[in-house]
Amino acid sequence: SAMASNLFVILLLLLCSSPSSSSPPQGYEELPFQHFISMLSSFWGNLTSRDGSVLMARLTVMAGAEEAKRSLKATLGSSFMGKKQACMPSSFRAHVNRVEAAASLLQLVYDPNKARGMQGFGILQAFQLEHGEWESSMYKPAYLVLRNVEDRKRVWVVVRGTNSVDDLFTNMETEPAKFMDGHVHKGILLSSKFIAEQVKQHITRDTKEVVLVGHSLGGGAAAFATAILRNEGYEASGIVFGCPSCFYPATFAEELLNRHVVSVILDADVIPRLNNNTVFALIPAEGMENLLLSTKDLLLDGLLGSLRKNKPFARAVGLDKVATGEQLPPGRNFILEPFKLSSTEVEWNVREAQYEDLNKIVLCSSMLSDHNVASYLDAVIKSQLRHTRSCRRFEL
Repeated sequence: SAMASNLFVILLLLLCSSPSSSSPPQGYEELPFQHFISMLSSFWGNLTSRDGSVLMARLTVMAGAEEAKRSLKATLGSSFMGKKQACMPSSFRAHVNRVEAAASLLQLVYDPNKARGMQGFGILQAFQLEHGEWESSMYKPAYLVLRNVEDRKRVWVVVRGTNSVDDLFTNMETEPAKFMDGHVHKGILLSSKFIAEQVKQHITRDTKEVVLVGHSLGGGAAAFATAILRNEGYEASGIVFGCPSCFYPATFAEELLNRHVVSVILDADVIPRLNNNTVFALIPAEGMENLLLSTKDLLLDGLLGSLRKNKPFARAVGLDKVATGEQLPPGRNFILEPFKLSSTEVEWNVREAQYEDLNKIVLCSSMLSDHNVASYLDAVIKSQLRHTRSCRRFEL
């Protein structure tokens, strides 16, 4: 069921976390890939009373096939595709300068010392810290408020991703909650409402725009806060990185998010692709009935089961996407892919994500490390993404 899958995703996050509440959780992007597969298989075996080695063998074979395919693509990609260099669509080109600024600012919300002293380089020198909250609590992610010294009428708000035990508890609130004409991840929605309220305190009569930036959990909060502010008449836009699949699409909310939120996904990053459907495609459903669900989860799961059988009613009440487990990262999604020019030279190709891109986990060694903030920074800033040429129509 969708709810059992959500519960498994929660436990997957806990699996990758530090058991000590006195220290921040270990980032899943820092786990060695083979160790991750081993832990996940063992964990699944314990939950389902099955032989974990069966899943480990399956995942290892799948990962090997994916790595071979990616290696072949890296070696033959340019000649096979008839392309000589990476490119980006015009729909992304219009945002590339802001994407670079947003990626640079992300490092500040994870590094209080750098942010307090604004010991930056390049783009960071143009910003001044106005307010900072580095301690997060449940539904209240850490965030920074900054202004560009040359354009003080534009406020930048940067929201941190999962970096504490409280953030993990926010992630665990996966129950779908009503949002406009759709539904979203409850914990992220509550976080976005908190961010929206904090933003309003920094909007003055002279403010012409708010730009919300976020990574991972913070990306979801920034995206929905952008929609909330736009719906209330504020001029707001969002730029998010590695945002989870936390949005059950619906017409009005989807159009609003697509117009005003740019979502950047780095190559094989697993978090934007982690949803009910992709988890069950990766992990055998056999034995999952042994999972113990709370009374609330059982009731909600029963509701979703009824909705699956009554699709017209589900559509009428806006729960059809919830019932089918269809989840996507909010906003207009773009994927950054490595384009190998030589054994040492790599550029980043940009393309707009298709539905199938976001509904299949890319099981490879970089699926965890690609979620790291530093990986996004390398792809966007150090590779000088702005110099990537625009795609011709036949390359889109």
